[in-house]
Amino acid sequence: MSAAVRVNAIRCLLSVFFFACEASGRDELPDWVDWKTVGHSTLRWGFWNIYDAKLKTPSGRYHSETQLSALVIQYRRAIDKQKLLKATDDQWRHLGIALAQREAWLKVLASLWVSVRKGDRLTFVLSPSGGHFYRGHQSLGQFADRKMAQAFMAIWLSKETAYPKLRLQLMGAR
Repeated sequence: MSAAVRVNAIRCLLSVFFFACEASGRDELPDWVDWKTVGHSTLRWGFWNIYDAKLKTPSGRYHSETQLSALVIQYRRAIDKQKLLKATDDQWRHLGIALAQREAWLKVLASLWVSVRKGDRLTFVLSPSGGHFYRGHQSLGQFADRKMAQAFMAIWLSKETAYPKLRLQLMGAR
């Protein structure tokens, strides 16, 4: 067997291997990847764009009773994990959640979250059993506390949110 034939055979084997890896990786992606977008918005703070957000559901419609939804956030700037936790606490305080409850939930988030870099995408999937966080398509972890999961989504979707325009855009109203 000539060297050219061996190289070609190796390339074929590698391409089959890489195709199989890509295909199996795609099969393992969480369901939310293929859900339909309800709405999207950009959070701006002064002159800065902080992130782009997208709300997805299996049907592409959102109602407050929706059992399954995903909030996909694409960051336009780097944010330290501690600042993400502080911002979440501020929003939960704004929504009237008691300090003891916020502290307990923040401990859970601190065990799951990472600092984000510009371009990172974090996704939160709300399910009947709780919530699941992803960075890109990689799982950061999940928790089985539906009340906490709903409180997290309330930061963006509650009528009492600090960002009513963003809420309306996420819910598909322009």
